[in-house]
Amino acid sequence: MSAFRTPPSPALPLEILYTVVESVDGLWAVERTLSNCALTCHALLSCSRKALYRNIAVRLGSPQGFVQAELLSRTLSADPTLGALIQSLVISHTTASGLRLPGNDDTLERPLLSSTLLPFGHMSQLRTLVLSHLQFQQADDFLDLIVSLPRLKRLACDAIAILDATEWPRLRSPDTRFPALSALRVHDWSGPYHTFTPLLFLRDTEDVGGVVQALDLDCGSAVVGLAWAGTIRATNARLNSLKISMADVDLEPHPAQLAILLDQFGGSLHSYVLESISSCAYLRTLSLKHIPRTRVREKDEIHDGTFLNVLCGVLERRPPPFPALERLHLRMLEVEGEMVGASDDVCARLASSLLDKAARPHFAHFGILVPVGVWSEDEGTWDIQYIQPILYTLNGSRVDPEAVRGRWRAAFSALQRAPDVELDITLFDCTDPAVQRACTPWSSSWYMHY
Repeated sequence: MSAFRTPPSPALPLEILYTVVESVDGLWAVERTLSNCALTCHALLSCSRKALYRNIAVRLGSPQGFVQAELLSRTLSADPTLGALIQSLVISHTTASGLRLPGNDDTLERPLLSSTLLPFGHMSQLRTLVLSHLQFQQADDFLDLIVSLPRLKRLACDAIAILDATEWPRLRSPDTRFPALSALRVHDWSGPYHTFTPLLFLRDTEDVGGVVQALDLDCGSAVVGLAWAGTIRATNARLNSLKISMADVDLEPHPAQLAILLDQFGGSLHSYVLESISSCAYLRTLSLKHIPRTRVREKDEIHDGTFLNVLCGVLERRPPPFPALERLHLRMLEVEGEMVGASDDVCARLASSLLDKAARPHFAHFGILVPVGVWSEDEGTWDIQYIQPILYTLNGSRVDPEAVRGRWRAAFSALQRAPDVELDITLFDCTDPAVQRACTPWSSSWYMHY
């Protein structure tokens, strides 16, 4: 009988097995394919398991998402070594197709995330964490989750809400807070600013700030710059990419803390924020999103007239700031055929300062993303529209994309004529995945490069 025994198959080198498994990554139904690979033989089990657990997405926009989270939690609790295979984790209030369910913009509809959902302590090798449209009971619940991930390099928080924002988060020692974090994105944080400033960093602490290379901060209000200025100063040792919203101060009375600050900086919050940014000597990419007063009908009162003027003043200093700057991107509003807060004189001044090669020898790209505002009588606000590639009619008014581009090109004609500087005027909706490639500086996946 032994003469008829089938000889064992020759063992394939481990490198070939890894190559086979890695080639599956771009296929349709990748999870199912990798699962089938894992069931093929013991040699493929280890390779396939690593690929299966490398990138995990938990989508809580449907009951199936919570079932998936429960199964993953039981699996990791039964075999904690599997948690060490997870390098990227996305937890979002979306469906499997990536769409959020109706009503998800309401804070009450967002899933409540806690440490009991998943055994985060087992994910010792997690490098990237994306949290989207979720809520935490307290700020400390969020912090406890983050500090349990010692190797976390990239953290993105989109539309996160803190339900109980009455208490400041408790202090933690510097050696337990984000020792490896290199890229941080915070968008649309719901709650008082104190729940997300010392929450995410020890402000003005070099042990944390010295590691961060990229910041993306956009919460749509004037206090964002006030809250994050200390963190920006703390990161100046290595920060090379910064995206931040720059909101004009509303006409209504401001909080006492903001009023005191404005008095110190001549009434301009932009002066305070840009003063902090100017300390970043290694900054290569700077993206500033100007947010005017969208609830004011009169065009002359939409902006306070300081944003571009303050920016020019900072760039014209001696010794000049931003000596390593390569790219500057602005998001500027246009309403009824007028460039908001961008007169021809100030645009020419900005172009001249950017072309000063003695101050910024590496500067090579200037981009503007231009949304168009249409007044809504029902809402009492300027409805910010991003012109779509095909549909150019907004609220019954015909918008000529080339005319919009032409106005901004003319305002920065000096940059357009410069042989070694690229001028890019973008009107497309940068939040649409189909056109994100045209709006790279504003895309949501920028932090993956750090």
